[in-house]
This record gives sequence, C-alpha cells and structure tokens, in this order.
Amino acid sequence: MKKDVKIFLNHILESIELIEEYTKDKSEDDFFTSKFLQDAVIRRIEIIGEAIKNLPMEFRNKYNQIPWKEFAGMRDILIHKYFGVDLGLTWEVVKKDIPKLKEDILKIINELKEKEWNLNKNKKYNVFAYGELMKKERLLELINRVPKMIKGRVYNYERFFDETIGYYGARKKEGSYIGGIILLDITDEELEIFDDYEDLDVYYIREKTTAVGEDGKKYDVYIYLRK
Repeated sequence: MKKDVKIFLNHILESIELIEEYTKDKSEDDFFTSKFLQDAVIRRIEIIGEAIKNLPMEFRNKYNQIPWKEFAGMRDILIHKYFGVDLGLTWEVVKKDIPKLKEDILKIINELKEKEWNLNKNKKYNVFAYGELMKKERLLELINRVPKMIKGRVYNYERFFDETIGYYGARKKEGSYIGGIILLDITDEELEIFDDYEDLDVYYIREKTTAVGEDGKKYDVYIYLRK
C-alpha cells in the first residue's frame, strides 16, 4: 500500500528542523572542527534524499520548483568516493539550500492541508438515532432540521436501560436488532452536536456500522454505543 506523500514531506521537514537545531549558534569553523556535527548533518541530508526518492514522480513534476533530483543525490555529491566530505559545500547547503527547501515544503504541506480541509468540510455522514436519543431537546431540534431521514434497523445490536446515566443505550448483541431513524447527510457541525451530547470521552464510543432502511437499501451509519 502506498504511503501518503505527507508522511515523506514530514520526514523532510523533521530533518530540516533537526539540521537547524544542530547548527543553531554554530559557525562554519565549529562545523569544520566537529565530526559529531558533520555526521549528524550529513545523516539528516541523507534522510531528506531518501524521503524525496519515495515521493511519486507525478508529485515531483507537479511541484517542480524544487530541485528534487539534486536534493535526492545530495549525499553522494557531498561525500567523495574516498569518503572525504566536502565541508565547504555541505555548509553552503545548510545555510542556503536547506532554508529555501523548508520554505517550499511548508508551502506544499499547507496547500495539501487546505485541499484536505475543503474536501472534508463538504463531507456528509449518516447517523442512526434511536430511543431516548430522539427525545432530548437539543438533539430533537437538530433532528427536526435534518432534511432527509428514513426509518431503519441496525442488526446485531440491542437497546438496554443503563442505570448509570438513566436512559437507554445500545450495545452489540448477535441476533438482535434496534429500530430507529437513519438521519441522512449530517454535516461535520451537526455531527459535533451528537458527539458533545453523547460525551464520547466518558460514556460512549461512536462506531461505524450498516443500517437497513425501510426502502431495503443499506446505509453506512454512525451509531453511539455505551462504553
């Protein structure tokens, strides 16, 4: 399975930030005289190169303002065939090329986050509502404004009276079913109302399951189960 490009971008960003940390308040002379510092920086440049090699070519072509190929082979450029390190070139990369790479990587990460947010903000969900859930004032107000809903059932669950909270909850039980209403096209904002009311940290977990509507169709839904 292919990894998300954000994983590799974050590896690159992490290595850049570590290089910045290693070389903070350090002079070129400090770098030239510290094998430890040289090894740490070269290792992070190597990780940057390996992460870049894992980015799909299509992605690299899209963001071709970054010299991916040069960064991917940077370690080999810095280390000569007889294992001599070009310290002057390495320091130049640290002070000139790495800051620009960081700036470009941050822009890409922010762009990807914005695209992901725009996709998610339009995402819709279905929620299976049952029993006491449909009698609570705030949730009833929400349910009444949901434009689409249908009666349905979820199988292999049962309702039970939970004395600790004073109303019915749901839990898994083979061979049983719960009747209720499938609320369709719930927004993120509306889903948060359910989450807040059901107090997911203390009492409930939200689980994905399948409900069968009275129209015979199957719907992917969220159901709230007692912990």
